[in-house]
Amino acid sequence: MGVSLNDAFIVLFGYLLGSVNFAIIISKASGNGDVRDYGSGNAGTSNVARTIGLKYGAVVMVLDILKGFIAAMVGKHFVPADGVLLGGFAAILGHRYPIFFKMRGGKSVATYGGVLLAIDYRIAFCFAGAWLFFILITRYMAMGAILGVWIVPMVARHFQPDFTILPTYGIAIGWILVFFHRQNFKRIRQRTEPKVSFKLHAKEQKYD
Repeated sequence: MGVSLNDAFIVLFGYLLGSVNFAIIISKASGNGDVRDYGSGNAGTSNVARTIGLKYGAVVMVLDILKGFIAAMVGKHFVPADGVLLGGFAAILGHRYPIFFKMRGGKSVATYGGVLLAIDYRIAFCFAGAWLFFILITRYMAMGAILGVWIVPMVARHFQPDFTILPTYGIAIGWILVFFHRQNFKRIRQRTEPKVSFKLHAKEQKYD
């Protein structure tokens, strides 16, 4: 089956919306420069919270969730069957490879949470709960994310049994997020990955 104009629009809209990286925008607007120059170099919630402050990190998280949600909902509107998945996927890629910021974005975890919220709030809450659980157990933000994503294919079968492609989608996104976090895995093995802490490390030197 060919690609329709609606499909193309959803992908373009989702990607461009995902490319609006709020971590970079907020870090610069707050007078702290580009967050990618500090800490992990990641343009996402955890690096903003760690190097600029928790309140900024919270704002970034909410906005990243919102853009994933909007992209998925627009996709659902134009293509009721699978448009929610297509628009959400495009936003995830846009967040990771933002055209407006030289293709250097964040890891897309919060954006994925927004996509799940558009699909089914129960799946989104299970994902958020698993993510927080594994963060508390491992004390690594990255480990919480890449372990938490695997709850999605399991609960999708329970909450959305008629949405048969959803578990496969969850598995695919899970592996994509594992790929996005490959440098975190390397640092965890080397014991250089910082653990979750409420202590502010303002503009700490960027680590490899």
